[in-house]
Amino acid sequence: MMKKIAFVLTLLSLLLLVGCKESKGIIVGPKNLNYDNETYVLSWDKVEGALKYEVVINDTDTLKTSETFISLESLEHGIYRIKVKAILKDQESLYSNSNNYFINKVKNIYMHTDKEKIYWDFVDDATYILSYKEMFNQNEVIINTKNAEFKIPEDLKDKNTVITLKTYYQHQLLVTATLELNFNTELGFLTKDFVIDINEANRVYINGVLIEEGIVIEDSKVILTKDLIGNYKGQTQVSVTGKTNISKNVYFTSELVELITSETQVYRGEDIVYEFILNGFEFSSINIVDGVFSFNGSTLTIDKEYFEAYKLSNPESTYIGMHVVFKKGSEHTKLIYLRVNL
Repeated sequence: MMKKIAFVLTLLSLLLLVGCKESKGIIVGPKNLNYDNETYVLSWDKVEGALKYEVVINDTDTLKTSETFISLESLEHGIYRIKVKAILKDQESLYSNSNNYFINKVKNIYMHTDKEKIYWDFVDDATYILSYKEMFNQNEVIINTKNAEFKIPEDLKDKNTVITLKTYYQHQLLVTATLELNFNTELGFLTKDFVIDINEANRVYINGVLIEEGIVIEDSKVILTKDLIGNYKGQTQVSVTGKTNISKNVYFTSELVELITSETQVYRGEDIVYEFILNGFEFSSINIVDGVFSFNGSTLTIDKEYFEAYKLSNPESTYIGMHVVFKKGSEHTKLIYLRVNL
């Protein structure tokens, strides 16, 4: 009888042990895997009782963490197949579903020109789609290439054009960049710093050559110092890379005409005198009648009789505005505005 009781007790103990094991059941793997490419963080929902998690990448590499997230910043850009399981005290969960995640490590593509070609940063195994269209024209030109350069068509060299470049890796878009291609000529003066308005500038190129000295990069502009641009004269291509990319055609020359005295003066019953530095320019005209002014050397003198006569004819007027025109052959014309308060 005692043997039967002992047997029954042993059998009950075994059944209880089996029941305990079976009560653990199957634990489902982590859910709601989410990847944020801005922070490179992969996260998931917590599994109750988990001590740590095992992250398997491409079935070859394994990472472990005690958090419900992990940084993937160390991975190169590309597509990775990832699954995660929870590790408990004496049990492991199933793996989560395996998902493909695109790690995009390319945040910017910088573009610059040397007047003949557009160049941009090369990305391994990438393909590019470059497109452009003239303003007010719906016909868009699209070019597919694996090269990191593009020869500028001749018909774009007399226009302002926005170039759009999309960079792809395994059909996934890495980044979109634009270049403001401007072939209108701006004047820059060898005696002054040249300022380009641009946000988050990165690099400066002159005629396609990277410039590392003689520039000041600020949050919203780039300054080319006069010491730098003193090395250039005539037509010069200046490219600045940044949040947007800008290309400018700048004609660096001596200051056209510089007004030394203030452009606004007050009439006090005497002749009004303006002084200029002409830099090779010559006085051409002023929009007041002949005989009431003279221009000698670099000095413009306006006779007091002109102001007295004007005040009699226009008693309500508080000032006189004048335009002075200077010319250098047929190459340049400079107009300067003057004001005399009565």
